[in-house]
Amino acid sequence: MREYHYIITVQKPNSAGYMSTTRAGIIISSGTRQELFEQIFVDANPERDANVIYFSLEPNKLAA
Repeated sequence: MREYHYIITVQKPNSAGYMSTTRAGIIISSGTRQELFEQIFVDANPERDANVIYFSLEPNKLAA
């Protein structure tokens, strides 16, 4: 299992135009990048019409 740091920003329309939300965190998994993206996206609990405008997934451990 590896530890990854992620950042995800989702945007959705609202009455004033658009609203965006950014989340960051750590996730531990041995899955694929796609599986991790899907898990992170669902955990972000976006509304139905939300779009991802930024996603980053990197190993959390820095090189020695």
